[in-house]
Formats: sequence, C-alpha cells, structure tokens
Amino acid sequence: MIWRFRIRSLVRNLLRRKAVERDLDAEVNGYTELLEEENVAQGMKPGDARRAARVELGGPEQVKEEVRGVHAGVWFETFWRDVRFGTRTLRKAHAFSAFAIAVLALGIGASTAIFSVADVVLIRPLPYRDPSRLVMVWEDASFVGFPHNTPAPGNFSDWRAQNRSFEDVAAIRDATYNITGEGDPEQLDAIKATANLFPLLGMPPELGRVFGADEDRAGGPRVVVLSHGLWVRRFASDPTLIGRDIELNDAKYTVIGVMPAGFSFPDNDAELWMPAQFTSEQLAEHDSHYSNQAFRSQRQTRTCRPLRCAWRSSTRIATQAWALTACRCRRMPQEHSGPRCSSCSAR
Repeated sequence: MIWRFRIRSLVRNLLRRKAVERDLDAEVNGYTELLEEENVAQGMKPGDARRAARVELGGPEQVKEEVRGVHAGVWFETFWRDVRFGTRTLRKAHAFSAFAIAVLALGIGASTAIFSVADVVLIRPLPYRDPSRLVMVWEDASFVGFPHNTPAPGNFSDWRAQNRSFEDVAAIRDATYNITGEGDPEQLDAIKATANLFPLLGMPPELGRVFGADEDRAGGPRVVVLSHGLWVRRFASDPTLIGRDIELNDAKYTVIGVMPAGFSFPDNDAELWMPAQFTSEQLAEHDSHYSNQAFRSQRQTRTCRPLRCAWRSSTRIATQAWALTACRCRRMPQEHSGPRCSSCSAR
C-alpha cells in the first residue's frame, strides 16, 4: 500500500536522519561515478571525465537539496528549523521577546473571550423549546428611575388573568438557601417559580419530576428540584436521591427532580428551583416593587425578593402579541389605587 510506504518513509526521515543522509550521499556519489566511467569509456581523460560528470549531474549539493525537498516530512524539518531560528532570535532580544509574548497572549485571550460571548449570545441557541418565542417582561417605572422594574405579584396575577396574546406566563423570584447535613455547609442561589415554568420552557428533568400546581400553593409541601451541577458536585450523581430529604435553611425539603446538564434559568448561578407558593395576600399586592429595602433586606424569606415574569407567545411572531399585552398593562394602573408604573417592557 502506498500510504504504508509513505508512513515508513516519514518515520525514517524524522527518526533516522543521519542514516538517510548517508544513503543520499552514497546514491549521489554512485551516480557521479557511473557518469564518470561512461565518460572515460568514451575516451575522456579521468579528470575531464569527473568534471563533465559533475556538470551533467548539476552539482552534488544541489541534487541533495532537491531530493530533501520532496522527502516525506520535509514540512516538519522546515518548521523545526524555523522554531530553532525564532528561539535564537528571542534569546538575543529579551525586551522584544517579552513584548511579543504579551501581545500574543492579549490577542489570543481577547479573541477567545469575544468568541465565547458571541457563541453564547449570537450563535448557540438557548436550550429551551422554541426560544424565539420566549420573552421576559418588566414594569417600566422610568419616571422614578427604574426602566426595568420587577413586577409586583398582584400585577403578575392580573397579567396572567388578562393574557390573550401569549401561550403562557410564569413568574420567578430569587432566593438564597443554606444547605447543611451531608457535606460542608454551602450557600446556594435558588429560584422560586410558579408551577408552569418548566412546561413553559419545554425542559423536562433528567431524573424524577418537576413540581406541579398542587405543590405550588400557599402552605404546600416543601419540594425542590436540583441543578445537574449540584447533584454531581454534592451528591456524587446518586440516583437514589429522588424522594429523599435535604436540609435547606434548617428545614426539610424533598428532592423530586434533577435538571439535565447544561440547563440554567434564569442564569448560571441558580442551583435550586422551588414552587413560589404565593399567598392570596401576595397576589393582591400591587405596590411592593417600590419597596426596594423590603425586597432585599431579608435574603432568606419568601416575600423579600424581586419578581420576574417569563412569557411564551402563542405564535412565532411575538411582536404583535407583545403590543397587545403592553396595551393591557397600561390600562392596569386605573384598576388599582396607589402609585403604579404606567407601562411595561420586554426583552
């Protein structure tokens, strides 16, 4: 086989260079002597015959260079010579060497960072069902300096009740929990969400199940869904974890599911998902988003974190659906007393 011969030739040229050079010298010298003998047989003197043979051959060194140029692995020899030459040059100019290395490092690092961002934002699609139909909705309170204000629970309840443009709407809010028991204590970022969040995103769990409407009610059971990273890191990918209790903020929570690797919502920091379990009082509250201190002062309570809403349009063109929803949002301030935002925005 030709490819086998080429591989053997490549290995021999790279690992046995001295032997290859000896064979090349012997071949060139043998051919020169053959030409010299032919010239002598034609009646030329030995000195003239040797000179005529070298002229006809074109010079032994030139012939050797031509043969080396078609050897298998010549590209590696050229590359190695360039590396050696560059190394010698850099050794002679230390300042230039340091500057060149720094420029290369910055260039490679910047290119990698830019591509990573572009890959996530522009190239790689979001890992959800029909991601082009997902929007996040915010209240527009620009008149008090909050163009992307988090909605009040009562506003979310009104949006959900009056929604005619979107397939579904879910609410989420941040929380922080301390996990104890197995392993060292650890503080984890959690998301408290309405029961329709995972169906809205179209993301089934890898293990177990997600919480349902019967668990997303005031006073409902304490259940939790884990991220794949937390399941692997803290529980060593134990499949028997489903149905067992873990301790969060000194309370027992039952693990009902584990999300697949690569899933994150709304960001990469979230490692726990729990039912929001809104009370009727919370769903009637329309002004709590103005009390920033109340939202953030008690980090581990159920009522202190800002609310966000995720929507899925019922068609692939969400612009018209969003315009209809925005009009309804502008009418809502007239239906409730107290200071309210005048519109809403999405992204």
